[in-house]
Amino acid sequence: MNPRRLSGLLLVFLLVMSAFCLCSTGPVAAAELSRGPQAEVTVAYQPLASPGGIIVQAMQHDRILRRELARRGMSLRFVAAGKGGDVIPMLQKGDAHFATMADMPLIEAVNVVPLSIIGQLKRNYAMVVGPRGLSAKDLKGKRIGNAFATTGHFALLKVLSSAGLSERDVALVPLDVNLMPDALRNGHVDAFAAWEPTPSLTIGRNPDRYGAIGRQQSISFLVSTREFTAQHPEAARQVAAALVRAMHWFKVDRSHVITAVRWNIAATEALTGAKPQVGEREYAKSARADLEELGYSPKMSRSLTSKRSLLLDAQEFLKSIGKVPRAAAEDALIGSFTYDIVEDVMKKPTQYYLSRFDYAP
Repeated sequence: MNPRRLSGLLLVFLLVMSAFCLCSTGPVAAAELSRGPQAEVTVAYQPLASPGGIIVQAMQHDRILRRELARRGMSLRFVAAGKGGDVIPMLQKGDAHFATMADMPLIEAVNVVPLSIIGQLKRNYAMVVGPRGLSAKDLKGKRIGNAFATTGHFALLKVLSSAGLSERDVALVPLDVNLMPDALRNGHVDAFAAWEPTPSLTIGRNPDRYGAIGRQQSISFLVSTREFTAQHPEAARQVAAALVRAMHWFKVDRSHVITAVRWNIAATEALTGAKPQVGEREYAKSARADLEELGYSPKMSRSLTSKRSLLLDAQEFLKSIGKVPRAAAEDALIGSFTYDIVEDVMKKPTQYYLSRFDYAP
C-alpha cells in the first residue's frame, strides 16, 4: 500500500477513535474536560456528626467519584472540621467547594456566601442533656457545655426560651462536642447541648442517670458554593451521585455502615487527638436509625422551602434573639435550595452508576 495513503488512513483512524473516546466519556461537558493540571475539589465535613460523618466517609472512599472527577481534570480532597461554623470561612475564601452544614450555621452561611443546597444528610434532634429530673427552668444559673453557633447551640436557645430564659441566665462553657459527655460525668458542667450522635449515646449508656432536658429537630445538608455549581455543573452532579450511591450502599448491606463507622472513628481520632469513647456497633445502630429516617435518600422535600418550614422558623427565631441580622432575607435561604441536582442524578441511575459500588479499603 502507498505509504502516503497508509498515513492518511492512520490519521483518519486516530481521529475516529478520539471522537469515540470523547463521546463515550458519558455526561461530560466539553468545558469541563481538562488535559491540564488537576484542579482540587475540596469537601469540608464534620466527622462528629451523625449520619453525615459516615456518609462523607463513604464518598471519600468512592473510587467511582474520584475517577469521574479525574476525567474532568479534578482531584478530590476532604477536610475534617469540628463544627459547621468552622467551614463558613472556608466557603467564603474558596478554600472549600462543598461542605456539610446543619440548620444554624447554614442560616448564617447563606447570608455571607451564595450557596447551592444540594442534598439532605439528616433529620434527627439536637438535645440539651443533663441529670434526670432536671427541667428547662432548672437550667437557670447552671453551667452548660456548648459549641457556639451550632445546631446544639440553637437547640439550647430554643429550650431556654421555652422556659422564659436566655443565654444571660446560664453560664455557657465553650466545649468541643466530643468533650461534653466527660465534662458532664466529671461535674465540670451541669448539662450540655449537642447534636447526634453524642446526646443519644450519652443517654443510652446512662439511662438512669441522664435524660433529655429538651430537644429541637435538626436537619443538615450537603452544600456547594454557587460559583462551583455554575462553573462545573456536571462535576457537582458527580458529587451528588456519590452522595446518592453512598446511601444506597448502606441500604443494600447493613454491614457497610460498620465499615464506614470504622473509617469515621479513625477520622474523629485524627481530628480530636483522642479515641472516641463509643463502640462501633453502638455508633452504627444510631447511624442506621438516622439513615432510615431519611429513607436512605438525600432527596429534599419541597416543604423545606414552604413558608412554615423548620428552617424559616429557625431563621425568624434567630433574628428575634439577635443571632442573625434582622436584614437576613427569606429569599436568600429559599433560593439556595437546588433540588434539580440530586433529582436529575436519580433519574439516570445507569449513567451515574448509582448501583455500582467501588469503595477503597
